[in-house]
Amino acid sequence: MNNLEAYKMDGLGNDFIIFDNRKKSIFLTKDQIIKISNRNNIGCDQVIFIGQDKNHDAFLKFYNSDGGEISACGNGSRCVAYFLMKENNLKKTSLRTNAGILQAELNDKNLVSINIGQPNFEWDKIPLIKKIKIKVNGKSSIIKDNLSLYNYIKKIRIPIKKVAIELNREIMDKNRLSKIKLKNNDKIEIVHFIGGG
Repeated sequence: MNNLEAYKMDGLGNDFIIFDNRKKSIFLTKDQIIKISNRNNIGCDQVIFIGQDKNHDAFLKFYNSDGGEISACGNGSRCVAYFLMKENNLKKTSLRTNAGILQAELNDKNLVSINIGQPNFEWDKIPLIKKIKIKVNGKSSIIKDNLSLYNYIKKIRIPIKKVAIELNREIMDKNRLSKIKLKNNDKIEIVHFIGGG
């Protein structure tokens, strides 16, 4: 990856790496987003791209640290809104996202508020936790999405200290299990240590 110009911003404890695509277009693959988001590299909760928009001040695209695209993020939008308002000496800005149009304002205390619209209380329109399929020691299992490898091992009541854990043919560092999110079609092998005498 060549040197890329980006901004790092923090909004209420979430941190973001922001690429400004309005003048120079930057494209990152899913693997590159994952690498940039990794806390052993730069690290962030989300990667955000600022693009041009005909009818609004900018179009925003958001990617979680697992490389998956999401519709919008309130804290990330506030960070970009602050950046754009400071850049253009404005008190208001209009941002387009895949979730809709967001209106942001900068108040007298230099804080950004953003209107993210009305909450949706219709249960059939609210995204629920997805289920994913994994294989554990050759047997299929259905689990909820976004479960860490650590929480899965605890859930099935395996004593972590007494096993070796392999994920997709790679032996896992037990200190990192809580940071690893299981994905659809992951293959886990759990090998128990047996004491000899």
